Amino acid sequence: MGRAVAAARAAGVVVFEGMRNVYDPGFAAVRDVLPELGTLRRASFSYCQRSARYDRVLAGETPAIFDPALGGGALWDLGVYPISAMVALFGEPDAVAAVSPRIATGVEGAGTALLAYPGAAGDGMIGEVTYSKITRSDVPSEIQGELGTLEIDHIAQPRHLVLTTIDGARREIPIDAAANNMRYEVERFAALVAGADPAADQARTAGVLRVIERIRADGILV
Repeated sequence: MGRAVAAARAAGVVVFEGMRNVYDPGFAAVRDVLPELGTLRRASFSYCQRSARYDRVLAGETPAIFDPALGGGALWDLGVYPISAMVALFGEPDAVAAVSPRIATGVEGAGTALLAYPGAAGDGMIGEVTYSKITRSDVPSEIQGELGTLEIDHIAQPRHLVLTTIDGARREIPIDAAANNMRYEVERFAALVAGADPAADQARTAGVLRVIERIRADGILV
């Protein structure tokens, strides 16, 4: 990423990852609610969506999305969404541990990674990201704090949040946003081309890439 940024600067252009969920209004709403949760202790983000092309794998084929030579697999395709959200909200973790089941083509079909955020003494947090292209889940994502829990309907496109405080009070937070949330990454790119500073965007991308590299290097394939 560093070389790409340097090359872009030298050429007078912008290098930018169009990571749609972190530019979504729903994501901004998540960030706004965080102070109400108190000290954060656990975040669990999930994106599990069975690919129709997995049936081709079961039939002995190697479609591109599951081809190791083309960077296929669940981590790059879907895992990047919860990982990007985790890094955007909480920064890069101090430690990463992961386990992924391997499918017939040799790539990971699913995976779970634990991200360690030690923080200062007494206020550490655990991050968990789960992703899959061979199973389906509609379980929402969550952020748990000492004063409340925030439920997020879909980490790739938040449209409905539920805040439940420790006294049981519940507040629903609907998100008013475009049906196609790719428009928000395009708007951010236009702002960068117009002169906005891309440093924070590029730093987040670099952090996400390092997390993915650690998962691939040190994660256990089963």
